[in-house]
Amino acid sequence: MTLPTLDDGQLNDIANIIGKGLSGTQIKNLLDASNIKDVQASYGKPTRLYEAFKAEYSQTKSSNHVWAFLLECFKPSRGVLDTGTYELLRCKVNEVISLSGVEVRNDGHFYSVPKANNVSEAKQRSNSLIQKLRDNRAHCDVIKFCNEELLADDYFHAVHEAAKSLCDKVRELSGLNKDGSSLFEEALCTKNPYIALSSLTTSTEINEQRGLCDMLCGVYSMVRNVTAHELRIKWIVHEEDALDILLVISFLHKKLDQCVKVPKYNSMGIKNS
Repeated sequence: MTLPTLDDGQLNDIANIIGKGLSGTQIKNLLDASNIKDVQASYGKPTRLYEAFKAEYSQTKSSNHVWAFLLECFKPSRGVLDTGTYELLRCKVNEVISLSGVEVRNDGHFYSVPKANNVSEAKQRSNSLIQKLRDNRAHCDVIKFCNEELLADDYFHAVHEAAKSLCDKVRELSGLNKDGSSLFEEALCTKNPYIALSSLTTSTEINEQRGLCDMLCGVYSMVRNVTAHELRIKWIVHEEDALDILLVISFLHKKLDQCVKVPKYNSMGIKNS
């Protein structure tokens, strides 16, 4: 892909992010690996990086040196020993470069993305939880519940709303007007289901249907019931917990997408509409 030119403000922001996150030795090694002259080695780290970027731009009239620096900085091998710092820096840099329609993913490569229209959108897009969900190819019906407003509440409401979305999907697929376990158990029963993951003609297929129903009921009991009845202060949801829960919900959404509606017939053998 052709990488765009970064403006002076973006160069400064990237220098500040990396300069505050890495040691002087790490910065020197990255500059050397990117063939960028360390023109002000005695300056503070953010200023030192910015001056190096600016000097290279003045000479080449291109941002290619900065992109090369970032490519070197976000090699996956660099995140092995300190994953937390690596992910934090990557997400913050993505806030900056998403304004130019680029993001760096956890494979260390750049990808074209729709340009963020403003700073708020850039921050939301680069949120570490959202980025991790995208990296894990989470279902779109899960990601949409991780917006800025919901995530402002320590993931409590994001997890709650995502769990509710499973009921919404099963109601839509089945036509039933129930909620929670009673909805899942009727919609996904193995003898006369409203929706089915397969033809249910073998013991394996029946077990898969039953397992999907049990998983849906389990998520409802563990997440939906707890978040609905406990005060937020009594049920703290941390980022890693939220990621694990949301990925389970994502898996269930993908399985529900594979389900088909089973035709229902009245007493005269006529299929209901």
